[in-house]
Amino acid sequence: MSPTRPTTFALFATILVLAAAFAGCAEPNNTGNNNQNTQTGPCDPSKTKVAIGLVTILSGDAAALGQSARDGARAYIEVANSRGGVNGACVELVERDSQLSVEKAVQGVTELAGDPRIKGIVGPLTSDQAQASLNVANTKKVVLVSPSATRPNLTGQIPYFFRTIPSDAVQGPDQANIVFNDFGAKQVAVVFQQNAYGAGLKDSFVQAYRALGGTIQGEPTAFDTGKPETYAAKAIAVRALNPTFVVVEGQEPDSAGMIKALRDAGYTGRILTSEAVEGQGAITTGGSAMEGVYFTKAAADLSNPDYTTFANKTQIGAFTAQGYDAALVLVEAMRAVGADGEKMRAHIAQTTFDGTVSADKVSFNQQGDLASGRYQLYWIQNGQFVPAPDVTAASS
Repeated sequence: MSPTRPTTFALFATILVLAAAFAGCAEPNNTGNNNQNTQTGPCDPSKTKVAIGLVTILSGDAAALGQSARDGARAYIEVANSRGGVNGACVELVERDSQLSVEKAVQGVTELAGDPRIKGIVGPLTSDQAQASLNVANTKKVVLVSPSATRPNLTGQIPYFFRTIPSDAVQGPDQANIVFNDFGAKQVAVVFQQNAYGAGLKDSFVQAYRALGGTIQGEPTAFDTGKPETYAAKAIAVRALNPTFVVVEGQEPDSAGMIKALRDAGYTGRILTSEAVEGQGAITTGGSAMEGVYFTKAAADLSNPDYTTFANKTQIGAFTAQGYDAALVLVEAMRAVGADGEKMRAHIAQTTFDGTVSADKVSFNQQGDLASGRYQLYWIQNGQFVPAPDVTAASS
């Protein structure tokens, strides 16, 4: 606030105040304080609702992954509405089920972009779906904030795409460091799902692992989505390499099917996969073969009070925290600058958001990726997806 001027300069002071107010509306907030809402009570249901969209996988294969992102987004909408929504209006989350289909994802983004209320969308879930939706978002000036699309080449393609998860340019090297340095595995076999996610993460891991001095046994082995009848032969071929550590890059339920095939082929060593295994479909498909499987997941600050509150009220899945933060980013942008895609984009690009749960604060670099982030080690114990103990203890 400007200091009070002498009364002889009252008119001049008024002009300055008005100019500052307009400037404040035009300039994004980069101070770290994104809490623009001053209303203390719940939103007013008599006011016309404002809205953000969500496009994710809600049915079919990988539904558990998409539902985890949806649950996080819903959790934040509930919080936002309990704190006055946007200028007193309640926030609605308009959902579209993309299934595991690029076409349905583009259709969902297109439909939501046609709603004049919606200038921000949580999603899409997969890298393929996000890639295919970029043109619609850019043309319609609708902001996409994906909680889960990790393909590195999505970075910086359009100014309207952000993600609340570190890309595989981070996950691959983090996996390599865990395998090579923490577990001490100097050679590994690599198996990957033949899709954008599996192939991209495989490339990132292999490059980083070799840079550390690690050896890939044989050539990385590809397996096809939705063809579990072919997994046994591939698993036998991998088993013939006599590995003691296997890295499996892919998404459940297919990655779980491949892991089960490896166990059925007699492989008894360690297995590492990614956060895309975290769903009930993996347990249903892989059964007891999933016990003890390690996976990497975007690190959350478990000591963060906002995370603790969130975790006590919400069932945590693969992308729940990232879905919560994606919704928060969009709603807070609307609170700050209104439902205007261009202004929201500019605000998000230059703002540090607090109240987030995947990290104490969330901000983005100039290309729409998280300014910071890392992956940490989890594993499957008694059918639950939980943080892994210290690797030294886990290895003993």
